[in-house]
Amino acid sequence: MTRHPLPALQMPNDPPPRDATRDFEVRSITGASYTIVEEVADDGTHTYRTAYARLPVAANDDGTFTIADTGTRLVRVEPAQS
Repeated sequence: MTRHPLPALQMPNDPPPRDATRDFEVRSITGASYTIVEEVADDGTHTYRTAYARLPVAANDDGTFTIADTGTRLVRVEPAQS
């Protein structure tokens, strides 16, 4: 069997679909890190959950988040600038 490399595929330049998830890092006051996944429903409703345990997360008016099951308050971690 001869091995031939697969041809390179061009990635689309189209923006991601409206319902595509995005994720970001948050941290609790004790220093625990979580990844939050944002999902957008067809009607434009945003919902959030933890990536690993899939716990529901509420977005608070002050820009923080709260894990619904535990009441753990989370703040967003800004990516380090290089």
